[in-house]
Amino acid sequence: MTRYRLARAEDIPAVVTLEREIFSLPWSGAGFRAELDSPDAAFYLALEDEVLAGFAVIHFFPDEAEVFNVAVNPGFRRRGIARHLMELCLEEAGRRGTKRVLLEVRQSNAAARALYSGLGFQVLGLRRGYYEEPREDAIMMEFCPERV
Repeated sequence: MTRYRLARAEDIPAVVTLEREIFSLPWSGAGFRAELDSPDAAFYLALEDEVLAGFAVIHFFPDEAEVFNVAVNPGFRRRGIARHLMELCLEEAGRRGTKRVLLEVRQSNAAARALYSGLGFQVLGLRRGYYEEPREDAIMMEFCPERV
């Protein structure tokens, strides 16, 4: 059974390892620590039998938030983990009175785009060449709680 909780400092090495496995330009441990220590962020983990199954980081600004990072271990995909992590992020946005939540997603990532659309995110536009290694456009998406 998958268990969800806020990240702790001792989780950073496992998060960095998963990040390096999934992303071509991974965040550093210092980047994750900064979000973990920030009162303006929420950093969630999904654990399955104490194995890191996924994580999500959302950062809050006045009136809006941005989902900075969502990752699911390939061995745990298609189990609703990303959906649940995103729901936790959106719940926290609601508690904080956030007016909109933004994110970028690779244009080729059809599964993530479908997930975000299913949660109520709408396409805002395109950021050409946003991603590197490989170079790819990003779809900008927005979630507005009052529209849902």
